[in-house]
This record gives sequence, structure tokens and C-alpha cells, in this order.
Amino acid sequence: MINKMLPTDYVHKEERRDGTVKSFDFDLIQRQLDFKTKLQILTSIYGKSFETLHPSEYQTILGLKNLRDSIVHSKRKSDKLGTFSHIFKESLSFDYEKTILAVRDFINFYQPDWVEECDCGGDF
Repeated sequence: MINKMLPTDYVHKEERRDGTVKSFDFDLIQRQLDFKTKLQILTSIYGKSFETLHPSEYQTILGLKNLRDSIVHSKRKSDKLGTFSHIFKESLSFDYEKTILAVRDFINFYQPDWVEECDCGGDF
């Protein structure tokens, strides 16, 4: 959703250690910049910070990102399956409902009413 919230004509500039400036267009931002940098870009574009105004929900979203990274970028340290047990345990005990609500609030923070309440009688 972060990539979807970026304006297609936005250019992000970063000053390098050698004093040069690297420009990132829409495609490069999506492909080369990390999660936290993209959040800083959203703060710059929209003039408000979800992290600052909703620190608890921000931490919940970081928990989701960390779980995702653990799963997607898992590394095997030995020949034992047990090295992945922490991923299984975290996946089973993760508070998905709280996280879904935090992500909804994050999206609506930058794009009001993108995620609407369901009138279907369900929870979401």
C-alpha cells in the first residue's frame, strides 16, 4: 500500500557521502528504497507522520513487517528444522486482528476512506 500511495511524478533525492545527489523516480523508489525510507517519504509528501501521531499502531505494523521479513528471508543456521521454530511460534501467536486494524488506520491516515467499514454484517 505504501507504493500505491506514492504519486507517480514524485522524485526523492538523497545526498550521498561524497556530496553527490541521487534521484529516485517512482520506479526506483518502489524497487530500491526500504520500508522506513518510504515511510519518511510519505511523511514528507503528506506533511504528517503516522509514526509520530500513532506510535502504538506504528509498532504493531513494524511487528508485521518483522514477521514478514522473518518468513521471507529465513536463513537456515544448521540442518535442524528447529532453527525455524521461532517463526512457527510467532506466526501462530501473532495478533492478526490488531494488526489488520492498525494497517487499516495507517492506510486511512494517508488516504482517508480507502478502507471502508463493511456493512455486510461481518467483523471487517
